[in-house]
Amino acid sequence: MWPIHFFHALWKCGTILALILAGRELGGRKVAIWSGLFYCVYSICFMSKDFHTPSAESFSLLPASLCAAFFFMGVNQNKKHFFFLAGMMIGLATFCKAPMGVLLVAAAITLFFRTKEWFKDSIVLGLGFFTIIILPAMLVMPFGEGFVLMWQKIHETQSTYIQSHQGLSFLYWIMKFFIRTALILFCCLGMTGFAMYGLQPLFRITKTHRSYWQTIFFLFIWLLLIWFTVAIGKRVFYHYYVFLLPPLSLLSASGLVLFDKRLIAAQAMISEKLHRISALRFLRRHLVFFMVLPASIFFFDGAFNFSTLPKNYDAAIAYIEMRTKQSDRIYVWGNIPQIYFYSQRLPSTVYFWSDILAGTSPGSPAMEYVRATKNSLNVTEMLQKDFKPKLVEGKKPNAYSYNDLSRIGESELFTHEELLERIDHYYWQKVFADFLTNPPELFIDSSPANIRGFGYFPIEKYELLKRFVWDNYKIEIVVDGLVFYRLKKKGAE
Repeated sequence: MWPIHFFHALWKCGTILALILAGRELGGRKVAIWSGLFYCVYSICFMSKDFHTPSAESFSLLPASLCAAFFFMGVNQNKKHFFFLAGMMIGLATFCKAPMGVLLVAAAITLFFRTKEWFKDSIVLGLGFFTIIILPAMLVMPFGEGFVLMWQKIHETQSTYIQSHQGLSFLYWIMKFFIRTALILFCCLGMTGFAMYGLQPLFRITKTHRSYWQTIFFLFIWLLLIWFTVAIGKRVFYHYYVFLLPPLSLLSASGLVLFDKRLIAAQAMISEKLHRISALRFLRRHLVFFMVLPASIFFFDGAFNFSTLPKNYDAAIAYIEMRTKQSDRIYVWGNIPQIYFYSQRLPSTVYFWSDILAGTSPGSPAMEYVRATKNSLNVTEMLQKDFKPKLVEGKKPNAYSYNDLSRIGESELFTHEELLERIDHYYWQKVFADFLTNPPELFIDSSPANIRGFGYFPIEKYELLKRFVWDNYKIEIVVDGLVFYRLKKKGAE
């Protein structure tokens, strides 16, 4: 599986180059260099344990950064084809992750403050965006089916993602939102400080060149909107905050260059203020140290897992490596994708995240508990459950009692054809079709261990899955709380 990580590394290098290009358009060579450097540092130390894996959030940053570069070119050179390219990049970023669609809003608001050409520029920008969004749907045959699929996906996102945790206490959500925002800002304290400094031109309209003011305004609106959208669905995962990296990098680079100019000018001041100049010079000379110090705390936390202390699955991974061949497929019921990676075994279906199959939507332990059990918790109880998640009440992680599949009689078992006919959900149809084509040698059930809240979704709750496992697998062993089922050999009892 290393190719995807190698590709991700190359993609992040492309993001750095895109930010350098955008920085050059924003403020010249120094802004370009610092934009790339800020991203290099904080893409590593920015809550690192949630950002090192290839993810849609990470992949969206390259087209978003290219959008900024093309948009700045359009503003500086007043050429409409750059706005068209910027719109296309917004479309690509939105394809990677829907929240990046706020770039279209930020660009449209910025264009409104331009000259009489703002309406034409906005139309060109929108054409670029909808070319990327609509063209793939138009290519789906029969014509029109692509738009139906697109609408279904939008509706699914609305119901399973945005509205999945709408019943939560507003106080609980707002506390998590601001606490995590404060942690992120502290993590990238050096960048955040210069980014705030870089907003000064917004308040000096008469003294700032019009095109430069518009580019800073665009970054400010982008940062503001994307910061708010990380809270969509009330989940506020740390990896959502990587959306902030491009606008923060560009703003902080602009702020740093502005700071340098002010520092040089301040050296000509009278001697009574020399102590202030010395303090500023000391800060500037030791900038790298002040940048890395707060971030290093999170870097070491990510490396040693001091805060989250996730369960170690070394024994389970070693068992998979020892008892399967390199060509064997496996499947893990639950949300433990690292098992595939570290065991170097491919999943037997494309839906190796089981949350969408289980009918749940990932969240914090408290959020998953409330949604799965329909029970209500006060704010104190929710915070306690977040910090100390426990096994499902009244359940024990025992393969023979907790996942009691033996209640199925022979007369209840289906043929493969009958099984597929009884499935009316597209995702489940795809999973079972994959299972029947490439059955996993090991079916691993993580629900007894209640990892990532999957104790609320044991496989016995899903009749067809339960029957498929009992018909085709036998219980082999329990390792690290995970129940291992081995594929029955043909002709075996």
